Amino acid sequence: MMITWLQKRAILLCFLITFTHQLHAEVYRWINQQGEVIYSDTVPPTDSKSGHKVLNEDGLEIRQVEPQKTPQQIRIERLEAQKNRVLEKQRQLERTRDNALLVTFANVEQIDKLRDERVGLIDSAIRVTQAKITKLDTKISEALARKQRYVTSNRAVPAQLEKNISEYLHQRSNLNSLIEHNQQRRERTIDKFAQDRIRFQELNDLRRSQAQSTEQF
Repeated sequence: MMITWLQKRAILLCFLITFTHQLHAEVYRWINQQGEVIYSDTVPPTDSKSGHKVLNEDGLEIRQVEPQKTPQQIRIERLEAQKNRVLEKQRQLERTRDNALLVTFANVEQIDKLRDERVGLIDSAIRVTQAKITKLDTKISEALARKQRYVTSNRAVPAQLEKNISEYLHQRSNLNSLIEHNQQRRERTIDKFAQDRIRFQELNDLRRSQAQSTEQF
């Protein structure tokens, strides 16, 4: 059967397309599980997870395919990302606190004044609670004395008296806990203002240093 001119032209066109595709085909370079460097126009499934480099027809690297991450690597990256988010949140809180210090106070004397006011309110609350305990101790002593008289005379102690003593002791325990809470709050308040004072001075020193650097230029 004779091949017509159109058929010859179609065959030639197919050949040129195939040749051109092969000429510009990419070459892959990777290291297999045995440590051998492999070059090929395809990457077998067994080596596809280990990553490879893509070369052009001149043997130059045009891109790199990273190895597939292991479950352990993924867990480590997630933990690292979570850690970075926490650190960034802490930095944001610190920036907010710094801005609040600079806006609220003009000097350290104002910080000391507010500290003394806050501590004074706590001390006042402690004194009020201690006064309540003193009054309650009187009631407890009187109630215990009445109970002792009943016991000494071999008489039954009234249920209401027992109930009053129990209630007084419970109230005293709560008041003692309140004093302890306020004492801890007092210590935290003093510590917080001490930190604010130090940070305020650091921020002012930093602003002065930046201002001096700007003036030099």
